[in-house]
Amino acid sequence: MKVSVFSDSTATASCFAKVEKAKAFTVTYHPSSELKSQIKAVPAGSVVYADITGMPQPAMKKILSLLCSSNMVFGILDPKGSTNDPAVFFHCGASDYIGKNLFRDGVDTKRINKAIEFGRTYITEEVPEPAGVPVFSCPLSGTDWKDVIPGKDYTFSFMYIELDNQKEIKKRFTGKNLEEFTSTFHAFIEKWVSDINGRIWMWADLGGLVLFPFNGSDCAPILNGFNLMLKRKIISFENFNYDMLFSFRIAIHIGDTTYRERGETGKIVSDSINSIHHLKQYFAVAGNMYLTEDAHRFVPAPYQQFFIKAGSYEGREIYRLRELI
Repeated sequence: MKVSVFSDSTATASCFAKVEKAKAFTVTYHPSSELKSQIKAVPAGSVVYADITGMPQPAMKKILSLLCSSNMVFGILDPKGSTNDPAVFFHCGASDYIGKNLFRDGVDTKRINKAIEFGRTYITEEVPEPAGVPVFSCPLSGTDWKDVIPGKDYTFSFMYIELDNQKEIKKRFTGKNLEEFTSTFHAFIEKWVSDINGRIWMWADLGGLVLFPFNGSDCAPILNGFNLMLKRKIISFENFNYDMLFSFRIAIHIGDTTYRERGETGKIVSDSINSIHHLKQYFAVAGNMYLTEDAHRFVPAPYQQFFIKAGSYEGREIYRLRELI
């Protein structure tokens, strides 16, 4: 196993001295300035450690983004203990944090192995392009709604979106104020998804299920949801006058259902609807976006690096959107 360390500290070699002695590891050292130019040359399967000493916040964000997109296990060196919140690095995909005391005492192979084991959950696997049009059990719903007939079964893209912190919201807004808040949020989601032919299909209070036509080659709500999560802070203040930061949880799936017009869906029996509802209700964590394996296969190549495995649920592999800086 190769450990690539990018640091300008003369004490860095002492920190990794125990690891260097182990036959299973090879440690190489590089100046911090070479991280950007050398990261692509680091062999696959390596562990990368980056020193953040003296790094201003904008530069640190760029380094974290670079490391996150490298699809490698990486750790942060902070020999001067310059941060009070190392969890920030883990939120961005880091697998290890070596602070002031640990840097002084040095790390061993056990520590590196733990970082590798933890980091594997962040490594995305290459997803092959679908060979031709995949086989689905129901007819595809197409590129728009013109050929979708009520009462017939189709394959759709599903997106369940719901506001977090609903108890607090309902305490803050009551009566007509809550009705106005709910109506405003509903109208925003309706407009947001309509640009890609999405229709709010089932809705309750502060969230609901949005249906999209599916043509067998792309899953439109993936990028729609990605942009919503990326821009949620701006959206909170540009589109709503409530002096609050909106937090969503989103689940996306591709599956089959009988199509009925909105308001006439009460008697529909669908495994896909049940699955995405359960995923949102019992697996999803506030402020996150999830894809089932059925939807994940249609993530465009440039965006695959932003999704990581989150575990299995109800027999399906689930992927989560990384925290975006």
